[in-house]
Amino acid sequence: MTDALRSVRFRITASATIIVGVVLGAGAGVLVRLQEQALNRAVDAALRFRADDIQALTLRGSLPESVTVTNNEVSAVRVVDQQGTVIAASANLAGQLQLAAAQPPEGNDVVLRVESLPFEHEPFRVLIRHAVGPAGPVTIYVAGRADDAAESARILETLLLFGIPLVTLLAGGGVWILVGRAFAPVEAIRRKVAEISETDFGERVPESRIQDEVGRLARTMNDMLRRVENAYELQKNFVADAAHELRSPLASIRTQLEVDVVVEGDLHAEVMRMQRLVDDLLLLASSGSSRQPVSDMELIDLEDVVYAEAERIRKQSPVPIDVTRVSPVALRGDPELIGRALGNLLQNASRFARSKVAVELSEDQNGVTLAVSDDGPGINAEDRERIFERFTRVDTGRARGDGGAGLGLAIVKAVSHRLGGEVWVESSEENGSRFIIHLPLPDAQRLPPGG
Repeated sequence: MTDALRSVRFRITASATIIVGVVLGAGAGVLVRLQEQALNRAVDAALRFRADDIQALTLRGSLPESVTVTNNEVSAVRVVDQQGTVIAASANLAGQLQLAAAQPPEGNDVVLRVESLPFEHEPFRVLIRHAVGPAGPVTIYVAGRADDAAESARILETLLLFGIPLVTLLAGGGVWILVGRAFAPVEAIRRKVAEISETDFGERVPESRIQDEVGRLARTMNDMLRRVENAYELQKNFVADAAHELRSPLASIRTQLEVDVVVEGDLHAEVMRMQRLVDDLLLLASSGSSRQPVSDMELIDLEDVVYAEAERIRKQSPVPIDVTRVSPVALRGDPELIGRALGNLLQNASRFARSKVAVELSEDQNGVTLAVSDDGPGINAEDRERIFERFTRVDTGRARGDGGAGLGLAIVKAVSHRLGGEVWVESSEENGSRFIIHLPLPDAQRLPPGG
């Protein structure tokens, strides 16, 4: 019950019911008031019409002493002179006192409400008019029943007293049903999402063909589920591939230890290979996590990072590394990450180059370009996107020890994206491969003059 009271459906229904009740109540009060005023105006109009007849008879001097009334709209009439002497009156006021003491100015009428008259204890509306007859000034009193207007107003109030709550409840029930129908697709989406387990993201929520807010919510939810499913599959495959790749060096070490023919150099190489693999896996695993913004990173001289990595790889490379086309460039970034990505590109290029590897570093208005070229066999066009995926090898015929674990280019891509850039590969001038890292260079990252 508590959950139902807290639901959006209940809150909307309650709010709508209160608003309808308040509006109908206010409208009913205004309606009763307007009806009462309209009925009073009708009574006043009849009194004025009767007063006009009495005044006309008075001016002609033909006003009889006994005035006939219908007891419908006009219930009593009296005409008195300045001394208060009764000139004419209806039978129900004969010999009675004056109706009212008010004396309106000539040409104007005054309408009063009195709660009773000597002949009847009911509310009346009394019109008083000052006129001049042949014998001098006279005052005309015309009285009409006011209880008809009051009775009609009471009847209307009674009807509204029972009708407004009924209409309000019907409106609340209608809103409850309509809101329930409107939220039924949302509830279906909620139930479907609740059924999806943490390892099965293949389910989809029901989509409506109507282009409304609920339909857009369902499509957005399904898009999110597809992204979650893709991310989960990627993570699952990544963990499986990582476990497979880690199994080989560990099995090699275990085999050497078991047969007691451990060669120190071989064991050290296997351990170092496993360490590099674990480091690569950790770097890739953390590449999508929240990290320090690029704008908060230190300002570095990128050419120093290039020279340092080229010198390190040159000691291991069977081919020379050309750095003559490296220009001074400064930007904000992580020198360790950039060095790791560049080192992977240089190692990859050195492994496949026939005679040389070239490094280029330049800056223009579009950003910084860091390129590594080789004159090796190149990469097929259909493989140029796939090679940046984790554990991907396109040279399947080479030995595992020479080819690595297939994480180097994935690290290059992760670092490039982390720094807000991108990486791609194209054919070099020598028909080999040319890997290009392009990094943005906003004004806020530039070195100050003289820096």
